[in-house]
Amino acid sequence: MTALLWCAGALMLSAVLVICYACIVVGTDDDDELQLEDVPIVQAKELVVRYPVPLDDALQQYVLDQASSKGISAAVVFAVIAKESDFNPDLVGDDGKSFGLMQIMASEHTERCIRLNAYNLLNPYQNVSVGIDYLAELMDENRGLEWALMAYNGGPGYADRMTEAGKVSDYAVEVARMAECFFEGLQVVEK
Repeated sequence: MTALLWCAGALMLSAVLVICYACIVVGTDDDDELQLEDVPIVQAKELVVRYPVPLDDALQQYVLDQASSKGISAAVVFAVIAKESDFNPDLVGDDGKSFGLMQIMASEHTERCIRLNAYNLLNPYQNVSVGIDYLAELMDENRGLEWALMAYNGGPGYADRMTEAGKVSDYAVEVARMAECFFEGLQVVEK
């Protein structure tokens, strides 16, 4: 997890450096008047973040935007998707109860689906909206990533029982490891 935090800091520093590069400030002496031709032209390059996952650029960007807006790591979201569906948006599991990339149980998230206008959980965009919202809600409990992942997989009661027993589920361990690997494989490329 330390590597994940370090990488997040490095990515933020890189973004700041890109912004600073694009925003060059030209200083002048008090006696000199700044002329337009004195200002260097800097072509700002658009940078795109890509994770090593088999999702198209548009869906990856959607996941990045949604995760960022909820204050959670996109790498964790991609790891949950990998574990839940192996990136198959058409997967129906749990005897027809769980749907799509993040294996959302419609019966457990009816109000959330209505609030997010997510009526087709086999639509990858609607599916990840619901999954990210639920994962963010669990993270907002401030009980740690492992607890949130156990709760995502088996419910908050299950996560509480595991935590009280001093245990972490194999699911949570595997998803956390995958998230770290995805984050380490992150690429920032020019568009």
